[in-house]
Amino acid sequence: MPAIDFPNSPSVNDTHTVGNRVWKWNGTVWEVVRSTVPYSTGATGATGATGSTGPTGQTGANGNTGATGNTGATGNTGVTGQTGPTGMAFAQTTEPANPVDGLIWVDTDGAVVGQAVTRWSKAPTGGTTSLTGLDDSSVTLSYTAGYEQVYRNGTLLSRGNDYTATNGTSITLIDATLTGDIIEVIGSAVLAIADVYTQAQVNSGFIPQTTNFFAGKNKIINGDFGVWQRGTSIAGTGSETFSADRFLWIGDGSGGTRTFSRQTMGYGDIAGYEYPYFFRFNQSVAGTGASYNYICQRIENANTFAGQTVTFSFWAKASSTTTLPAIYARQRFGSGGSSETSTTVASSISVTTSWQRFTYSFTVPSIAGKTVGTGSYLTMDVYHPINSTFTVDTFGWQLEAGSTATAFQTATGTVQGELAACQRYYNRYTATGVYSSFASSAFAQSTTAGTGLFAFPIEMRIAPTAIDSSTLAFSKWDNTHYAMSSVTLDSATTSTKNAYVYGTGSGMTAGNIGYFGANNSASAYIGFSAEL
Repeated sequence: MPAIDFPNSPSVNDTHTVGNRVWKWNGTVWEVVRSTVPYSTGATGATGATGSTGPTGQTGANGNTGATGNTGATGNTGVTGQTGPTGMAFAQTTEPANPVDGLIWVDTDGAVVGQAVTRWSKAPTGGTTSLTGLDDSSVTLSYTAGYEQVYRNGTLLSRGNDYTATNGTSITLIDATLTGDIIEVIGSAVLAIADVYTQAQVNSGFIPQTTNFFAGKNKIINGDFGVWQRGTSIAGTGSETFSADRFLWIGDGSGGTRTFSRQTMGYGDIAGYEYPYFFRFNQSVAGTGASYNYICQRIENANTFAGQTVTFSFWAKASSTTTLPAIYARQRFGSGGSSETSTTVASSISVTTSWQRFTYSFTVPSIAGKTVGTGSYLTMDVYHPINSTFTVDTFGWQLEAGSTATAFQTATGTVQGELAACQRYYNRYTATGVYSSFASSAFAQSTTAGTGLFAFPIEMRIAPTAIDSSTLAFSKWDNTHYAMSSVTLDSATTSTKNAYVYGTGSGMTAGNIGYFGANNSASAYIGFSAEL
């Protein structure tokens, strides 16, 4: 390239041309502004210093899954699990020796054909297709074709697709077993079973439902006259008298003498019923002016059997042939309720000197449109002769649903149950010794007054409204006894579960503790009434 001879003292923006190149003076140096001469690329200069790292970019999409690697080495064998229960292994005529849990023994010494479930389990050698004979527990393969289930390592196989089974003693697998496979066959085998019962023999061991023995069937409580808390011989006084528990006499007139008593039943007197007692109504003095004279039982709640057909039954006999005037069923709707309804159940019932069962079916009126108040009840009233003497015995009062009198039973079906049912309405503490304790605790409030707490054995229908008593005492801890001339209920604290009783006496010391009980009398008592 020729030498370049730039002019001296150039002015800004002066140009100078040499060949194909043009330079311009920028006031300090001459700058090339155009060149058309192709020059070869000079050597690459040294790499500059690395700049600082920029921020991390977003994560890119996952790439395709790579190829599966080679299978790793087999791990160590795990701990052996507990041995499962032994399958059925005995179908024989004698009991197996040394039985274990899960064993089933089928006694096969009879001629009756039955079915037994079998479990056949085996770990055959690899390559096995035919299964037969004994398994690993010496159980013989046996099944009913079409009812077997075949499992391979716990998986149920498909009949016809995975195996064939036709003869009951062998099975052919479609695919041969591998080493370690477990084959199980659940099947049923035909066996002879002894000591079986026919349906008729089994049925004979049960009481047919037609005998109707069940608690609650009979709505009359104490219908066998087994409970007499008030005593076993009671004189009829005034216009109402309770005798056997739940049974009430109601009458009018004057001058009559009546006794209600428990009598001993002779075994066999009433065929099929060996109950110990019956009820006797003896009117030894006729009296005058009576218009009604009857024994009844009030059944709690006027809606009992309302609108239903029912049957009332009882046994009766008399010292001489006697006509009972009538039997009525009455619904009384309680305080604030509707007026009573009355249904004539029977009339002019002739009672002879021999036990006879009387049965009467009738419909209890519906209570639709009625108002049922507190203390409502349904009552069965058996009327007796008026203004005359007689002795009439009765037993087995029963009121039940339906138009047929079934076998008699008590309301609860048990002796204790019947007593408890009676104690819902009346509960009496009776002395068993001359100083028997009745109240669980008592204390003297003053020299003339004591208070005792009575806890009832059965919750009563309502808080008792009346008490009756005889020969009571407040007895101090040192066995000093103070006669109670009278006792009254504390209505403010008495409930259906217990009662506080105030007693009046003399000679006590205020603050002394003790109990209420008998005052030197084995006939002492105190009773609490919640009767309807």
